[in-house]
Amino acid sequence: MRLRCWVPEQFEIVQIWPGLTLGGLYLAQYNSGSTLIYQELIVVAGLVRYAGKIGFWISHIYVDNLASVAGGQEIWGLPKEMATFTGSATDQLSITAVQPNLQPGLQLCDIAAKTVPATLRLWFPVAAFGQQAGRTLWFTASARFQLQWASSVHIRVPSSSPFASLGLDSPWLVFRLKSLQLDVKAPQMLN
Repeated sequence: MRLRCWVPEQFEIVQIWPGLTLGGLYLAQYNSGSTLIYQELIVVAGLVRYAGKIGFWISHIYVDNLASVAGGQEIWGLPKEMATFTGSATDQLSITAVQPNLQPGLQLCDIAAKTVPATLRLWFPVAAFGQQAGRTLWFTASARFQLQWASSVHIRVPSSSPFASLGLDSPWLVFRLKSLQLDVKAPQMLN
């Protein structure tokens, strides 16, 4: 699997089909009502197992808020870095993420899609791992949202992007979570 280089050795990669796991890109805009207001691009390398727990391994996270970077690293043990986001997240989604500290600015990805009106309200549990000072963290969350299917999807991850090797520019399923309410629990130390 091409994600092995992004997942620490102690984690077992959970296969949902021979040679395949679950991974993807998660693009979010947290607005008023959230603890912080910011945009975020999460790169989920895959589904993993460790110490009897299953969750997603997040290999990269980019945000446009310094407080979010600090919280992600200090609380959740996640590899948050700064980025800038341009575009719009309306029903005609078109977003570009760039790391501005690299000259002339390293383009992370472009995402464009159309979405159909939300028709299905769902609740979904999520779990993920983080690492902090050599310790493994595991945390869970519950998500409530309106599911919108996406069409006319275009994802471009340039070969110079840090996560290009994951092959996330050819998804088989794309959807939007509208009116997302995310409740993330405090992390548990596993070792």
